[in-house]
Amino acid sequence: MKRGLLVALLFAAFGVAWWLARTPQAEPETPDRAATADEAATNARSAAPDVGVREVSHAPEREPQAATDRVEAGATWLTTIRDPRGEPVPGATVTLTPLPTLDPASHWSLLDWKQLDASTSRASSGSDGAVGLTLAADADPSTPWALHVTAPGFAIESRALANLGKWAEHRVVTLKPGDARLRVVAATEEPPGPVRVELFGNVAYRTRSSDSGLEIAARRVLHRTFEFADPLWLPICSSEDEVALVVDGDALVAASREGKLVGDVTLTVHAAFYVRGAVELGAGETFEERATVLISTDDPYATERIAELPVRTDGTFGPAACAWTGVTRYAFNLLSSRCLPQRLALDVPKPGETLVVSFPHEPATPVRMRVVDESDRPLAGVAVGLSWPSDAPPRSVYPAAALTDDAGVASLPAPGSGPIDARAKKRGWAPVYSGPYLFETGTERELELRMKRGGRIHGRVTRAGRQVPSFEVVYWPPTDVDQTALLGVDGNRDGRFEIADVELRPLLLYASAKDQPRSEIVSVEFKNGEAGPIELELPDAGRGRGRVVDSDSREPIAGASVQVWNAWNLQIMTPIGEPATSVSDGTFEVAGLRPGRNVLWVQAPGYHWAQPSIVAEPGVVADTGMIAVDREAGLAVALESADPTDFGRYQLSTSGAVVMPYAPFDPSGRASIPSIARGRCRILIAYPDGSVVNFLHSVRGPVPSELRHTVASGAEVETRVRMEPDCASDGPLELAIEYHDGRRWIARWATLSEEGSARFRGVPSGTWSVVLHSGGVALTRQRIAIGNDEVQSIDLDVDCSQKVLRIVDDDGTPRANCEIWARCANSDLAGYAWFAVTDSSGRASLAWPDCRELVLGAVGFRSRLGVQVTIDDAEEQLVRLPAPAELRLRLHDQDVALEGISVWVEEPSLELPLPVQLTDRSGVVVWNDVAPAAYALSIEGQGLWRTQATRSAKPTPAEVQSIDVRRVGALELDVRGALGEPIEGARIVLTSLEFAATTEDWLADGKLGACQPTSDASGRARFTALPHGEYRWTATLDDGRRANGLAMVKPASTETALVLVP
Repeated sequence: MKRGLLVALLFAAFGVAWWLARTPQAEPETPDRAATADEAATNARSAAPDVGVREVSHAPEREPQAATDRVEAGATWLTTIRDPRGEPVPGATVTLTPLPTLDPASHWSLLDWKQLDASTSRASSGSDGAVGLTLAADADPSTPWALHVTAPGFAIESRALANLGKWAEHRVVTLKPGDARLRVVAATEEPPGPVRVELFGNVAYRTRSSDSGLEIAARRVLHRTFEFADPLWLPICSSEDEVALVVDGDALVAASREGKLVGDVTLTVHAAFYVRGAVELGAGETFEERATVLISTDDPYATERIAELPVRTDGTFGPAACAWTGVTRYAFNLLSSRCLPQRLALDVPKPGETLVVSFPHEPATPVRMRVVDESDRPLAGVAVGLSWPSDAPPRSVYPAAALTDDAGVASLPAPGSGPIDARAKKRGWAPVYSGPYLFETGTERELELRMKRGGRIHGRVTRAGRQVPSFEVVYWPPTDVDQTALLGVDGNRDGRFEIADVELRPLLLYASAKDQPRSEIVSVEFKNGEAGPIELELPDAGRGRGRVVDSDSREPIAGASVQVWNAWNLQIMTPIGEPATSVSDGTFEVAGLRPGRNVLWVQAPGYHWAQPSIVAEPGVVADTGMIAVDREAGLAVALESADPTDFGRYQLSTSGAVVMPYAPFDPSGRASIPSIARGRCRILIAYPDGSVVNFLHSVRGPVPSELRHTVASGAEVETRVRMEPDCASDGPLELAIEYHDGRRWIARWATLSEEGSARFRGVPSGTWSVVLHSGGVALTRQRIAIGNDEVQSIDLDVDCSQKVLRIVDDDGTPRANCEIWARCANSDLAGYAWFAVTDSSGRASLAWPDCRELVLGAVGFRSRLGVQVTIDDAEEQLVRLPAPAELRLRLHDQDVALEGISVWVEEPSLELPLPVQLTDRSGVVVWNDVAPAAYALSIEGQGLWRTQATRSAKPTPAEVQSIDVRRVGALELDVRGALGEPIEGARIVLTSLEFAATTEDWLADGKLGACQPTSDASGRARFTALPHGEYRWTATLDDGRRANGLAMVKPASTETALVLVP
C-alpha cells in the first residue's frame, strides 16, 4: 500500500497541469480555468448588425460559380445551414480546408496555420441559410477535406469529407444549440480597444483516437479569428472539444487558454513584452519535431499558461508577444519528444522589451511503452507519459506526451537512470498510473501498461436548493487517497457535471466551490458502467479566528499563511478560498468553514507547517485559540550494512507528515529530509533490485534526528505466486515481505512479473509474513520461513479468501467510508497491519487473518482505536464499536496553564495516533469521541521539557486528568580565573534539584538539544531547553581544579551564571 498524503493536492503542479492539458483526467463539462476566453461570431454578410465583434477572413473571397452535381477545382460547393427545428441559420461561417498529413501527437501551436488559411475556402450563409464555397483552381476535390460551420449560439460543427464529390450527403448541415459567451477585458480599468481573438482546434490527446483519424484531423484544423471592439459579453459558438484561444491586439495580448468553450469565458489582456531564443545545438545538428516552449509564471503549482511557442528545426523560437501580467519572474519550459525537458526561471522585462532565452540540449534515453487491453490486444492512440523526481518544486519532471501506434507502442524521452512513473489515457478507458520503475544504465527500458474500459459519473451541485454555476468535484478511491482527481466546472448555469472514463471501482466524491466548503462525502457505486445522478448540496460557510505563535518562545508570528482545507479522515484534500495572513499580533480570521470539524493548514517562513482543526457552528465565529508552530528541523536517514554496499544505488522518498520525491543516498549511505513536522511519516527506500522498503516513522517533536535502516545481507529470495482461478485482481500484483530489520518492522515491496514472480536480494533469515496486493487490496497473507541458504525459492498458493467485517457504531449505525487498521494481538508478527476502507454499509474486506485475536482501529475524527475482536469462521462478521469516550487532559506547569500545546496521543497496540489537538487558554485539550482505551502521551518541543505519560479515555463526561509539564529556559555559564581571565576547556555538569538528574544523563538519553557543555575560548558554556528550576553546577578543569555553585533557570529566558575557578 504505497500510500501518502498529498500536501497541496499536488496534481495542480505545472507538470501535472501540462499533462492534464494534453490528456485530461476527466473532461469537464465547462472550462475549468481562471484565465478564460469569450467568443462572438458575426458575419459581414449576416443580416444581424455588428455589436462590437467582427469575424476576420483568413482567405480571399472567390466569385461564386454555378453549382453542378460534380465538384471540380474552381467549382462552387453548396450547402444549407439549419437549426434543429429546420429554420435557416443566417450569418453562419462555413469553411472548407484540404486536410494535410498531421503528426498524431503534435500540438496546435506547431501547425502551419498560414498555409492552412491560404488553402481554405470561406463563405457565410444568407438569410435562407444557403451558402456556396468556391474551391481554388488548384484544389483537389478527391482528397480529404474538413468542413467547419460556426455560428453564435450553436455548437461548432466539424466534419471530415473524404470526397467533395459526395456533397449531397452534406446538402443540409443541422447545427446543435450551444451556450457560450465571450468577453475581452483589460487588466487595467481602461477599455482594451480593438483586439483580435484567434480560435484554434486543439483536440485533447486522449480523445484523438476516439473517432477516425480523418475526423480528428478535421477538428484540429479549425481556425477562426474575431475582432472585439468593447468588453461586452457576446454570444459565440461553443465547443465540447478542446480549443485554444489566443488574443493579439495593438501591444496588448492575453495568456493563452486551452479547454472546452462552454458557458461564460473571459480573456484578460495585458501589455506585451517579446520573447525569442534558441536551443543550443551542435554544428550541423537539427532539432526534432514536436518541441515547444511553454511559458508560465514561476510558480511550481501554476496552471495558467502565458504563451506556447513552437521550436523550429534549427532550434530557434519566436519572436512572439507575451502577456506582461505584473509577475516579476516567468518559467520557460522546453518540452520535446526526444530530448530531456528543461526549465528556466527568468526575470520578466518591461513591456515592449525583448527577452532572449537559451536552452541547453540534453539528449534523452528513450523508454519504449506498450499499452494493451485486458485481453492483451494492443491499443492505438493512447496518450502516454512519463515523469521522474526533481530536486526543486514541483518535485516532478513531465516531458512531452506521445500517442501509441497501431502496435500499441510509443517511445518517450527519459533520463538514463533512476525511478520513473508512467501513465496512460484514452477516451472510453480508465486512466492508468503505474510506478515507480527503477531503470539503470544499460538495462532494458520497456514498460507495459494494461487498460480497462472506463465508466461515467454524472450529477448536479446545488446550494440552498439553487444550481451552482462554478464548482469542483473531487473523487478518489478510499484505499488510496494519492489517486485523488478533480473536475473543475466553470460557468455551467444548470450546475450539472459529468466525469468520463473513470475506473470502475468504489469511489468517494464531494463537491465544493471557490469560497464554499465541501458537500457531504458520498460513495459512488457503478451500475452498467454508470453512476448517478448524484445530488450534492453545498452548506453555508462559517468563519473562524485564531493566533499563530512560535512554539518555543510563544511570541506572535506575523505573515503566517492560514488556509482552510476540505478534508476526509484527517487527510487534507482541496483548499477553500484564499489563505488568510496573520497580522503583527499573530491573529487571523478565515472563512469557508463547514459545520463540524475543519482542518487548517498553517505555515510561516522558517517554520514547519501545522495542521490544527477547528469546530464550526452555524452563526458562531469559531476560535482556535493559540496555534503554536515549530521551527524547521531536519531528519537524516542513514543506511548501514555488514557487507560492502554501493549505497548510491539506493533512493529515498517520503510521504505523510513529510513529502519528498525519490532522491539518491550519497556513497556513505546518508540522505537528508530538510524539514519535518509532527505526525506520521512514511519512509520509502528503493532498492537496486526494484523492490521498495516501506515503513512508518512517528515524528513527535521538531528536534533534528537521525533514522537508521539496515540493508540486510541475507538470502536472495525468488517468490512464485500461483493464484486460484476465482481470485479477482484489480490492477498490478504487488508482493510484500514483512520482516524486522533489527530496529523496526518493515514491508519490502516488489511488482510481480508477467510470470507471477518477484525477486528480493538480501532478506534476513527468520519466519516472516508475505502479503499479496492488487489495486491497494490485500488478497492474501501467509507466513514464510527464510533459511540461511544464499538463494531460495518460495512457491505461494493463493486462494484470495477474504474476511468481511461489518463495522457499526454502538447504536448500530454503519461506519461508512472509514479507514480500518487491524493487527494480530500478542503475535510474533505484530508489526504487520491490515488496511481496508468500509463501504456505505460499513463492510470492509481483509485478507483472511491467520490469527484469532485482532486489535482493530477505525481512524478519523471519530476514531475507535484498540478494539479487541475475536475472529470467527463465518465469511462475514459483525463488529460493534464501543460507545464514545472522552480523553480530557489539562497541561500545566505548577500553577500556570499551558495554552496552544499539541500533545502526541497514540494507541500503543496499533501505534495509531489520535488527531492533533491544541490546548485552550485553560490548558485543557479534549478528544471527545474516542474508544475507552489507554493512550500513550508524548509532549516534545514547544518550549517544554519532554514529558511522557499514559492516560485512559473515560465515559462521557470524563473528568480532567492533569499532566504537570515544565517549561524550559537556557543557562549560560561564564568561566573565569582568579584574575578574571576566561578559561577554555572547563567541563560543566548541571544537576537538577527537582529531577535529581544531571545534564550528562539527559545528553546520554537524547533529551537535550543543542548545548555546549565545555567552555569555549571566551569562557562560555551553554545549555538550552532545560526544565526551569534550580540547578547545582560543577566546573572541572583539565588540571583537576573544580568549582561548584547554584543557578536558577527561568522559563523562556536565558540566565547567566558566573563561575570563578580559584
